[in-house]
Amino acid sequence: MPNGTAGEDKRPRPQFGELAPEGWTWTPPGTPAPADSAADAPSTPAAPLTTSKPSATKRDADAIKPAAGIFDPDAPQKPVRLGDVLATSVLIMLGLVLTASGVQQFFALQDMIGLFYTQEGLGTYGGGNTAQTAGAIAAVLQIIIMLAVIGISVQLIGKRRLAFWVPLAGGALAFVAIFICLMVALLADPNLIAHYQSVSGAK
Repeated sequence: MPNGTAGEDKRPRPQFGELAPEGWTWTPPGTPAPADSAADAPSTPAAPLTTSKPSATKRDADAIKPAAGIFDPDAPQKPVRLGDVLATSVLIMLGLVLTASGVQQFFALQDMIGLFYTQEGLGTYGGGNTAQTAGAIAAVLQIIIMLAVIGISVQLIGKRRLAFWVPLAGGALAFVAIFICLMVALLADPNLIAHYQSVSGAK
C-alpha cells in the first residue's frame, strides 16, 4: 500500500465484495487532493439584478381595465333624471292610447272611407280592397313603432341617458306612415281623382 499523502483517505481500502465505509471515495495515486472547503474555491460574481419588463399580455390587460370599469356594478352611476323619466312615461302612455284607438280605426279603413264618400256625395269607393290593405299596414306599423319606442326608451333610461325624444320621434314616424297609407288608399280610386280634377277645373 503506498505511503499516504496530504488529503489522502487513511481508512483501510475495502476488500472485494465488502461495502465501503460511509463517505469513502477511491482516489488514484498521484491525484491532487480536492479542496478542503468551499471557501478555497474562487467565488463567482453574482449576476446583476435585472428588472423584467411587463409582457405584452400584461400591458394589454392593464389597458383594458379602464374600459371594463364601465360595466363594473361598483362603479359610480350617473344620477337618474326624474324629469326625463316622467316626461318619457307620459309620452309613452299617450302613445299607447293613440295606438290602441288608431289600430281599431285603421283595420276598418274601408268602412271609414265609405262613410266619407257618403257624406261628401262622392258615390262609392272605387279602389277595391286597397283601402283595407292600406289600413291593415298602417295598423301594424303603429304597433311596431310603439313597441320600438318602449324598448328604446327603457334602454336609454337604464343607461341614465335622455329618452323623452324617443316617443316624439316615434309619433312623427307613425304620422308619416299613416299619411302614406291614407294617400295610397285614396289615390287608388280613379273616381275621386276625377272628381277633384273637375272641381279644380270649375274654379
